[in-house]
Order: sequence, then C-alpha cells, then structure tokens
Amino acid sequence: YQDSNIFEVDRKYLYKQFPSHLFNGFYNQLESVNSCMIIKDENGNEAMEKYEARIIIGKLPVKDINIRNILNGIGNTEMGIDSGIDQSIYFFDPLTDKGFHMYDDRGCYVWSNSADKIRDIYINRNNWIVDYHRPEIDKYFNK
Repeated sequence: YQDSNIFEVDRKYLYKQFPSHLFNGFYNQLESVNSCMIIKDENGNEAMEKYEARIIIGKLPVKDINIRNILNGIGNTEMGIDSGIDQSIYFFDPLTDKGFHMYDDRGCYVWSNSADKIRDIYINRNNWIVDYHRPEIDKYFNK
C-alpha cells in the first residue's frame, strides 16, 4: 500500500532483488484495491474500503530472483532488522500450479489447485503447521 509503511523499511530494497533490465519490464501500476474492511459511505450504505496500492507483476526464471534476500527481508521486517520488506509478495509457478506467500517471520502459505501437487510438502513439513490451521489443512489431505 502506498501510504502504509509502519516498519520504516526502504521500499526500494525489494525492487533491487531482481535484475533491473527485467524488473523494468514488469507490470507496475497504482491501482485502487479493496481493503476487506466494510465502511459506510456518505449515504449510510455499506461499501468496501479502498486503498491505493502499487501492483507489480513479473514473470521470470527463478535464477533471476534473489529469493534468499526476499525471504530474509520479509522475516526481518517485524523484528526491526535491516534490510526489511513490508510489501506482500506472492510467487506462482505456472508449470506446477503452486503458489507461495510468506507473510512474516512466523510463517507462510503454500497452495495449489490440487492437494496432491503439494502433498510432499504436507508430509515433509507437517510439524510446521500451526495447530490453529491444522483442522482446515488436514481435511484436504486426509480424504
């Protein structure tokens, strides 16, 4: 989000994790997005609150992404460690239909259009699943 920077991180740090000649070709626009918060408009009608956010979308080989710096930056942010990244970043693999989003130093989400495509992660990293989310996650793999 354009105005939100409560962690006082250098917003340009994320952009430096991609080769500039590739980053410059990414879709990069300010857009009005829903905040998922319901507000009342001037007529008393409920509406989704909107924010202005910079949406950046790029497609490139994994070898051209400095993933270590990105994940460390996300983990560093709430801890106050430089260099931090407070932007929401989502990785998608169009060949395997898998997605990944690390939300902070506590965890991440992994998803796919089929539980079988991420079953190996479920099995090998099962002890990482937070108890709060376990019932919802287990139902996809224990059918």
